[in-house]
Amino acid sequence: MLPKHEINLYDVNDVYRLLRGDYIEYSQYYGHPPMDSMPPDLPVDIRMVLIGCVYHDPGCKEVFQQALLKLGNGDAADVYLFYNFFNYCMFFEIDKHCATFQIDRELFIPLLKRQIKRYASELRGTLFFRGNVVPLENGMNNIIDFNNYAKKHYGFSILDE
Repeated sequence: MLPKHEINLYDVNDVYRLLRGDYIEYSQYYGHPPMDSMPPDLPVDIRMVLIGCVYHDPGCKEVFQQALLKLGNGDAADVYLFYNFFNYCMFFEIDKHCATFQIDRELFIPLLKRQIKRYASELRGTLFFRGNVVPLENGMNNIIDFNNYAKKHYGFSILDE
């Protein structure tokens, strides 16, 4: 097992690596999963990162947003992670009211729209993440489901329609 790394929430590169699942303590499991368990579907436990780390220190909001922008400008797998972080941010900020800050939706919605459109074919296909993560088939279905929910409950769309 790798040693626990002290994450600097005021360093964009550290937070970016956190969002991508580079720190074992925030991954879906430690080391190899038991033989009878399902491998994770993402390389990072988004809920644990947001609640246990990012929202725990509201002073890191700007750095977190910069790291999200960096993630959103990555490849199709990074864009899918970016979408998931955005989805959970909306859930914690709007639905549960348990976030210590709100991200700048005006900054992220246009980027989501642009990147989802750019990587639409990859998002409809198979996405491969680093590590022992199961490849994701047709992540676009999840994005479409979230978009329908967002239009109805949040009043915005992340897809060009």
